[in-house]
Amino acid sequence: MRRYRDRLTALVAAAIASLAGVGEAAQDTDAAPQPRPVLEIPKATYALGEKVFYWVGVKSDAPMSREAYEPCEETVVGPGGDSTSRPLEWPLDGFGDYGWRGGSGLAAHETIVGTYQVRVTCADETVTGGFEVEPFAPVDDFGADFAVSDGCNGRQTDHRVSLSVRNYSADHDAYVATPGSLSSPMVWFSTASGPPERASCHSSFPETAFGLEPPRVGSPLYFDLTPENLESVPHVVLTPGQGHQWSFCLSQGVSCFDDSFPDSVALGAVLHVLFRPAAGAGDYLGPMRIPVSGEFSLRGERGEV
Repeated sequence: MRRYRDRLTALVAAAIASLAGVGEAAQDTDAAPQPRPVLEIPKATYALGEKVFYWVGVKSDAPMSREAYEPCEETVVGPGGDSTSRPLEWPLDGFGDYGWRGGSGLAAHETIVGTYQVRVTCADETVTGGFEVEPFAPVDDFGADFAVSDGCNGRQTDHRVSLSVRNYSADHDAYVATPGSLSSPMVWFSTASGPPERASCHSSFPETAFGLEPPRVGSPLYFDLTPENLESVPHVVLTPGQGHQWSFCLSQGVSCFDDSFPDSVALGAVLHVLFRPAAGAGDYLGPMRIPVSGEFSLRGERGEV
């Protein structure tokens, strides 16, 4: 009988311990999921004068909530040891439950020659990466600028926008993606002055402004011009000394004004460029993102578009 009682006692104790373990497991399951950092730097070297672009983000194996999310942080350390940090905020649109990824980087005017380190930290987990910025003559020899003139396609109330590119290099060809041919906006505008209620206007020009057809459903998406997709992405080839100009009406992109243009407009673009030694005598160099911008005074009513 005593042996039976001892065995029963042992079984009860084991059952209690098992239930306690289940309770602890349940508590662990209820704990808020921990976001993990994401960092993807596509190139080891960027050219001085090129826009530095890379991906940062957050991922999670279990669904997160916006309320419980403690922002992860991105830190960039420059060649001189100076650092800047910014939080990775929950995205304004889309679903962030299992994480997200977004573009980040440095503007061309923010970089100097040297080594950069990038860190993305979530709680006690950090991922690191880095890149070099070096002088590169073909980028120095590549020119791009905007111009705006009154009147467009017979309408004096409109404005003609011209985006010109020129390859001043003596020994490299430049392959420039046609604006609108990639999945990210390449040419955009915003109000530079005017009524406060319109100062936030910001839009991009459609593919049709550059003679392209809108992308078909299911067509591949490209974010950069690369040697691999060169045959699929519309582009122009500039041999040494050559230039090219795209011209379109400002009204083709204006969607947030009613009967008039603002007093002035800021235009911007990121040109996707590949370089290659002239006559194809070497490998492609890139992809590279080269910024161009300008601010222009406007006058006159918009009229019918």
